[in-house]
Amino acid sequence: MPYRIFLVLTTLLLSTIQLNSQQILEQLAGKLMKEYENYAKELIILQTDKTIYRAGTDIWFRAFSVSSNGFPVVSKDKVIYVELANESDSVVDRVLLNKEALQYNGSVSIPTILKPGFYQLRAYTKTIFQEHPADIFISSVYVTNTADKAQPVKPQTNNEFIYKFYPEGGNLINGVNCAIVFTATDKYGIPSQVSGYVKDNFGNEMVKFTGNGIGKFVFEPYSKDRRYNVHIKTNNSGEQVFSLPAITPGAFQLSLQKQTTEELVFRIALGDSVYNKKASSYLLGIANGKICFASEGKAMYMVNIPVNTLPHGVVDFYLYDANYELRSRRTVFNEHYNSVVTITSEKQEYTSRQKAKLNINITDKEGKPVKAVFSVSITDKTLNVDGSPMHSADIYMLRRNSRLGRNDFIHNSEMSDLLAVTLSAEEPLLRSIPEVKTNNNFHWDGLEIKGRVTGKQNEPLSGQLVILVPEQETTALSDSTDNKGVFSFKDITFYGKKQFHVMIPSVYDKQQKYAITKEVVSFPVIRTGSLYNVNNLSLISLPSFNQLYADSSISGDTKIYLQQLVLKEGGGNKKSNVPKKGLSPHRITAEQLDKLSFSNTADAVKMLPGIVMMGGRLTIRGGIQNLSGDLSDVEPLLIVNGVNTHAGSVVDYLNSIPPTNIEYIEVLTGPEAALYGSRGGNGAIVVKTTNELRDAKVDKESQTIIASGFYKEQSFYEPPYDTYAVREADFTDNRATIYWNGQVITDDAGKATFSFYTADLKNDYTVTVQGITEKGELIFKTYTIKKK
Repeated sequence: MPYRIFLVLTTLLLSTIQLNSQQILEQLAGKLMKEYENYAKELIILQTDKTIYRAGTDIWFRAFSVSSNGFPVVSKDKVIYVELANESDSVVDRVLLNKEALQYNGSVSIPTILKPGFYQLRAYTKTIFQEHPADIFISSVYVTNTADKAQPVKPQTNNEFIYKFYPEGGNLINGVNCAIVFTATDKYGIPSQVSGYVKDNFGNEMVKFTGNGIGKFVFEPYSKDRRYNVHIKTNNSGEQVFSLPAITPGAFQLSLQKQTTEELVFRIALGDSVYNKKASSYLLGIANGKICFASEGKAMYMVNIPVNTLPHGVVDFYLYDANYELRSRRTVFNEHYNSVVTITSEKQEYTSRQKAKLNINITDKEGKPVKAVFSVSITDKTLNVDGSPMHSADIYMLRRNSRLGRNDFIHNSEMSDLLAVTLSAEEPLLRSIPEVKTNNNFHWDGLEIKGRVTGKQNEPLSGQLVILVPEQETTALSDSTDNKGVFSFKDITFYGKKQFHVMIPSVYDKQQKYAITKEVVSFPVIRTGSLYNVNNLSLISLPSFNQLYADSSISGDTKIYLQQLVLKEGGGNKKSNVPKKGLSPHRITAEQLDKLSFSNTADAVKMLPGIVMMGGRLTIRGGIQNLSGDLSDVEPLLIVNGVNTHAGSVVDYLNSIPPTNIEYIEVLTGPEAALYGSRGGNGAIVVKTTNELRDAKVDKESQTIIASGFYKEQSFYEPPYDTYAVREADFTDNRATIYWNGQVITDDAGKATFSFYTADLKNDYTVTVQGITEKGELIFKTYTIKKK
C-alpha cells in the first residue's frame, strides 16, 4: 500500500477528529521511525579469513560498521580498536584502524611462541566502550602450533545451564496454536541438548519437545483456569520447572505462519474479549531505517507480504491496536539479498601451484551494475569447516540476544527464524556485559605521543618548549611540559612504527643535560571473566589442521627459503646466484645504515652501485624502457621480507621504512634477479627488516623516541609461483588460507577480477565474498573451486 511518512513530532494523544486508516498508519510510522532514530547505535563487526590459526601467522580481518536497528547512524568515532586477547584477558596484539580515513581492513599478528588454546578477537570504538559495552564485538579463534597434539579444553560449565522461552508474538492466545521458541545453553553460550514437556495445572501433558541449543514447540492453550509450565529434564538435578505467560483475554498476537522464497504469511490472532469486538489493528514493518510495510485489519486475519518488497536482513513487524498501543511484535530474517553476486572461474578444476583467475560481477535484480566494496577470502574447504554460512553482520545480529549461534549452527532458514524470534523479546538483551575500565586521560580520538622531560637529577623540567620532528619529515610540532615535565602530542597521523626526534631548545642552549622518557600508553581494559566466549567455534577442522601441519609453510623460514631459490641447473644441482649475507658492494647492512645516519631509506639505496634516478623514479641502470619512452614501468621489484610489495612508487615505499628498522638492503641484477622471473627484468631490491627499531644515533640537540601509529597495510603472503624455481621447489604448500584481500572495489560496471595460485593439499577451496554496496546493502556469496 503506498503511503507517505511525515516525520513531524506531534502529541502522543491523537485529536478527536476521526482519522482514516492512511492517516493512522502515517502517525504510527512517524512515531516508530523516531524511536528507531533515538535508539540506533553503531556496531563494529569483524569478519576473519578463518577460525583456526597457527602460531607465527596472521589473522586477516575486515571490519563492518552497521546499525543496531537499521536506522542510519552518524558516528563521530575516529578509531576502531582491534585486539587479540587470551583467556586471562591479556592483550596479545592490538591494532588501531583509522576509521576517519575509512580504514576497515587489517591483520593481527600471532606470536610464534603463543601457546595453543582459545583466544578472543575484540573490536570496539570509544562510543561502544563507554556507552554500550555489551556491544563490544567478541569472537573466538583457536591458535595451534607444531607441538599441539592435545584436544582443546573448553571451559568447565559445572552444569550451569540457562533456559529461555520466547512465546511468538509475546503472548499466548486461547484456542489457537501458539509457538514457543526455547534456547538451552551453558553460561558460555555453548548449545546444550535438552528435552522436556509442557503440562497444565491439572496435570495434562500438552506437548513434548527436544532440541540442541534452540528449538520450538507448538500447542493449543485454553484460558479457563489454566496455567502452563515447562518441565526440563536434567541429568543431575531432576526436573526444572518454568512458567509460561498467563493467557490474557485482551491479548493480540502476531505470528508467522508461513515463510517461502516468495512471501511471508502472518496471522493476527486476538484474545476472546477483543475478538468479540472485532477490534481493529495496524501492522507496520521496518528495516534499514525505513517503513517497508503497512496495513490495517479487523478481528483475526491473515496478511501476505511479498518477500521482494522487503530489504535483506532483520525486519521488525509491530502490531498496534485501535488506541495506537503496541500489542505484539515479531522479527523475521529475510535471507534474500537485493544484489546479485556472480563468481566465475576460468576452469572447473585446478592442479597444485596453478594460477587461477576469478571474475566477480555484482548487479541489482534488474541486471544493472552495482558498486561495492568487499573482502575476498579463499580457504581450504577441509581446513575451514567453520566458514560463514552468511554475512558476518547477519550472524552477529541474529545472535545478538540469545548469545547462541555458532557459525555452523545457522545452517538453514528455519534456524535463522528461530533466532529471529529471540530478537522480538521485550526484555533487555541477554548478553552479559564485560567489565571495562580506562584511564581518564586516555586519548580516544586519535594517536598520542606522550613523554616526560627530566634533568640530570631526574627532576621534572616544567614549562619547557618541546619540539617533535617525525623521522624523514621537515614538519615540526611543539608543546610545553607541565609541572610534572610531561608533554603530549595528539592527533598525529602515521602508520606503523615511526621514529621521532625530540628537542628541548632552551635546555640545549644552556648546555644542560636532560633525558626524555616516552610514556607507555595505557589502553582500555576489558575483563570478560566467565563470559569467555567460545560458542562460535565447532573445531571440526582442528584434527585435520594439526595432522597436515596446516600453515607451517608460512609460519617458519619457508618464505626466506623461497626468496633465495634459483633456477635448477642440469642434474638437479642447485646453484645459488644470491650473494651470501656478508659484505657486498650490492648490499648495505644495519651497521652501515647506523654509521652513515641516512635521513631516509631511499637515500641509502641510492648509495649502492647501479642505482640511477630517472624522472623521479628509482631504477637499476635505467631499467628497461618501452618504445614510447614512458617511465612508469622502469622501477625494479621491491621485495620486503620475501614478499613482493607491488609498490606504486619504490621511493615512497622505501621511505615508509625507517632505516633503524632494516637489517640489510640488497640490489639484485641480471642472473641474480632471475629468481623473480619476468618480473625481475628491471632488477630487484630486497629489504630485510627487523622486528624492533634500533635506537638512532643521538646528537647533542635531539633525542629520539619510537611510537606505534595506525595499522600499516601488510601484503598477504603468497609463494611467488610465477617463478619456475619456486613452482618446482621441494616443500609442501599447506596453506589454509590461499588468498585474502580485505579491500576489493568494483569498477563502474560492477566487476572485479583477481588471480591467485593454488596450494598443494588435495582439497577443494571455498571462495567467500562479503561486503557492502554504495547504498549500504550487504552482499554475500560463496563459490567452490575444485582441486584435482
